[in-house]
Amino acid sequence: MIFSRIVLYVSSEKLTAGYWHMGRLKDCQIFHNNPEDLEAFKVFIQLHAKTNIDCLVDAIEEDYRLEIFPHTRGKDRRDLIERKLSQTYRGSLFRTALFLDRQPSQKRKDDRFLFLGLNQTDFLKPWLEVIDGQQAPLAGVYLLSMVSQHLVKALKIKYRHLLLVEKLATGFRQSYLFKGELRMSRLAIFPTETSADALDYFYAEEIEKTQRYLLSQRFFNQVEELQIRMPNLASVHHEFSLLMQNKVGLDFKLVDIRALLKKLSISPRDLVELPELLHMAVLVKSTRLPSLAPSTLLSSYRINLTRQWLNILSFLILLFGLMLAMIHLKQVFNQEQMLEGLKAKTHHEEIEYQKVAKDFPDAPLPSDDLQRAVEIGSTLKSYQKMPTRVMQVLSKALIKTPDVQVNRIKWLQTDDLHVRDIEAQARGSQVNKEEQNLPSLPSGYLYETVFFGGEIKRFTGDYRAALSLVNQLTEILRSDDNVAYVEIVQAPVNVSSYSSLEGSTTDEVEAKQSAALFTLKLMLHREAR
Repeated sequence: MIFSRIVLYVSSEKLTAGYWHMGRLKDCQIFHNNPEDLEAFKVFIQLHAKTNIDCLVDAIEEDYRLEIFPHTRGKDRRDLIERKLSQTYRGSLFRTALFLDRQPSQKRKDDRFLFLGLNQTDFLKPWLEVIDGQQAPLAGVYLLSMVSQHLVKALKIKYRHLLLVEKLATGFRQSYLFKGELRMSRLAIFPTETSADALDYFYAEEIEKTQRYLLSQRFFNQVEELQIRMPNLASVHHEFSLLMQNKVGLDFKLVDIRALLKKLSISPRDLVELPELLHMAVLVKSTRLPSLAPSTLLSSYRINLTRQWLNILSFLILLFGLMLAMIHLKQVFNQEQMLEGLKAKTHHEEIEYQKVAKDFPDAPLPSDDLQRAVEIGSTLKSYQKMPTRVMQVLSKALIKTPDVQVNRIKWLQTDDLHVRDIEAQARGSQVNKEEQNLPSLPSGYLYETVFFGGEIKRFTGDYRAALSLVNQLTEILRSDDNVAYVEIVQAPVNVSSYSSLEGSTTDEVEAKQSAALFTLKLMLHREAR
């Protein structure tokens, strides 16, 4: 379940299981390490199937070591840490490394890590076997001291050298933090004599032992003061607080945690009975911690995490689809309203038209004839053209033949492929009797047809050269893609009566030369619409 979480508190004597939903504790049960309670724990896991499980371990067999490595990143760092962990904790699979900082005093700025490990895990294995047997999603295994670091942040305790002391069900735990980061922790078992005075002296003696150890390991020097804070409810351990006032180099104070308990939704009465609930609730509110468990134990968690993300993604897709559906429904509703408005407006316009149409005079022609006339007019209008394309074709050809002079251009649109130049025939111009190489153009369309009349400039009587120039002009026009057909209607030949011999050889006849006139007929392809 996405909004649910199970937190287990495991010690050498018992297991406390808490079920949180939406950040609130809903169920809490205690199990001891015996067959009956192991079976009951199995039922508890089955009751909350597919809920992520965090396991919090509180044991004496904890190990803390400070290690310094050359600064690396990515896979190189992971391989280096894993190799060092395997060397340090050969007999234990439950180990991890916390990155602390980089050494600022050295040029290399090496990385500093805190190694954490469990040297003895026999008390933990039966519970993990039940979890693994049910394929429950185990998210991680953590030391209690790792959560103490987050507890200090929640209580807003900020000191350079801090010793957090806590009275738990398993014993008296002391965790040393440097600038809010964990360095070491130790758990002392309660003495057999449990009177108030005996416990106060026990606490004081254990704190002095820890102080001497920290001094010997040079965590701080004798000039610096060690701040000692004990999370507690009001007026509890008041005598112990008075006992610690006279200790040299120690500053002991009690920290009221009632405001934090209210924020964590934990009642003070439950905390008195189960002190571990404070750390369990802080773990629920904290970010994910590095796990001591090997990756093989976390495979079900990874599968469950993937399933949860897929469920979230499916829900978001469904929500997005519903939003789109609502938008489309709103658009359809608006369009229906607009359509109804247009229908009403159209109906109103029809009524008004009927009122006005009553006063109209009778039409001289039926409406169908009027409509047909308009359609014919539109069709005729679509055939209107200008001789722009013809002029462009002739201009390109005449540029290449500058010795040709334009005398006459007749442009028309016709569907008759055999149309003749009637005006030229009326003037008596010599015209070919038959047109050659007529194109196979589709009938039923209007084609642009041109009769081009011209003559040769500076004609000297060389009709062969004139005919060659006209043929050249014809080929240039024929090569144009717009031209479908070109034919010489009138060739530049000598039709003068002086061209034949007449009279005697002694008579002198004045040579008269006529102009080299010619006429071309060309048809253009239909222009693509």
